[in-house]
Amino acid sequence: MELLSDCHLIFFSPDKITTTCTCPMRLPLREKMREYWQPIFTSAHSNSSMFVPTNLKSCSHVFLRVDSVQPPLSQNYTGPHEVIRRTDKVFTILINGRKKAVSIDRVEPAYVWDDTDDIPLTGISKQQANETDAHSKDKTMAHVNKTQSQSNEKTVQKTRSGRHVRFPKDLEQYIT
Repeated sequence: MELLSDCHLIFFSPDKITTTCTCPMRLPLREKMREYWQPIFTSAHSNSSMFVPTNLKSCSHVFLRVDSVQPPLSQNYTGPHEVIRRTDKVFTILINGRKKAVSIDRVEPAYVWDDTDDIPLTGISKQQANETDAHSKDKTMAHVNKTQSQSNEKTVQKTRSGRHVRFPKDLEQYIT
């Protein structure tokens, strides 16, 4: 008969394993191994809850996170989208005229200004506001005319090394 290690004796049922080994250290070692090496549960799933904003339960519109790969400088959220129905885990929202069920993990509450309230101008009448608008338009036109005359007078600019500098035509008004 073949000799088996203590590991075999510990982890396999004794009725299937027969041995003739009579080592005096075998039994105490087996007991110590059973005492210290308890089986560890393989399930490492956590039961921690995810943060959910409190306003998400009562908001009328939400932003939807885009989970796909996006090109650089693209927005991470779309919306605001109107909420049609909500449950504990799923929101039904209106996207481009269609109902779509999305997970609560992908939505954020949207804070939308109420456009029905007209905010009055404090201390300025409508006539004064119109005069101010007309005055600002005159200033803008004067500035445009001034920059056009300056661009006609400009000579070719050179760097210290003697190279000619050519600025884009659409940005000339911003260059001083």
